[in-house]
Amino acid sequence: LEQVMASREFSGEEFELIMANADGQLLEGTRTNLIIRMEGEWVTPPVESLAVAGVMRQFALECLRASGHTIREQIIQPALLSSPGLRGLYLVNSVVGIVAVRRLGSVDLPVDDGLETICDPLKTLE
Repeated sequence: LEQVMASREFSGEEFELIMANADGQLLEGTRTNLIIRMEGEWVTPPVESLAVAGVMRQFALECLRASGHTIREQIIQPALLSSPGLRGLYLVNSVVGIVAVRRLGSVDLPVDDGLETICDPLKTLE
């Protein structure tokens, strides 16, 4: 219900709204899950903190693990998105696939093609 209520806040200019808990920690989008690439690892909120742990999130995490990448599930503080080790923020769901976030609010974020390259669903189906 919180995601439905939050989606009413779309102005039409943004692709997605990021949801936070009462403590301001980042959890997910109104219709997507978050996966963050940090130097040397991938970070995603713990499944128990999410309203929906999507199938694309699960696919991406399994794909990353199978490729030998380190994944850490942790509560995401907003400051993580301005840390020097940030390599990318991705929104994932089974409808839009994997979307790299280039801008969050007025802040440009670093973008690499890591998650799309590692977890290409079409390549996996071949």
